Amino acid sequence: MTVTTTHPPATDLGYLLVKHPDRVHAFDLPTGTAYVCFPEATETRCTAALVLEIDPLRLTSGRRRPVCRQ
Repeated sequence: MTVTTTHPPATDLGYLLVKHPDRVHAFDLPTGTAYVCFPEATETRCTAALVLEIDPLRLTSGRRRPVCRQ
């Protein structure tokens, strides 16, 4: 998912998201890892991107097996 602004100064988008545009931010989630990065960060245009890396093993590790009823 991306969010882009052209409202000057566009780099204030990083301030609003509490993220520095020069870094890649990673967050561990129960189902994988989320990354926030800024592929474009200038005074006239700034884009923030959220990338989710889903781990299928972690996605299913907390679930119970369904009960079979006859």
